[in-house]
Amino acid sequence: MDSTGDCHIEMRLRIIVAGSPCLRSEEMTLKNPWMKKNPFLSMWLSGANAVAGSVRSRTTAEAKRQAATMMTKNAKEVASFWINVLSGSAPKKKRRR
Repeated sequence: MDSTGDCHIEMRLRIIVAGSPCLRSEEMTLKNPWMKKNPFLSMWLSGANAVAGSVRSRTTAEAKRQAATMMTKNAKEVASFWINVLSGSAPKKKRRR
């Protein structure tokens, strides 16, 4: 990683320059072509990420709605059960056929 935070895979190759009076070495940087920026891929991934975020938020909202409905329904059933048990309401009459 360089100082800007971009991750580049680079291969460094040292080439000794022949014929130079002091035989100094120069460094040549070869960049990996697979790490090159691709604007079309970037746009496609941005769109896919937006769709995934939308689906995730809708799914989460629906799950919360269902959980709230289930809790309300169960609370009403429990309350109804205990009210009937504690009030001692008379059993329902059977219908004759």
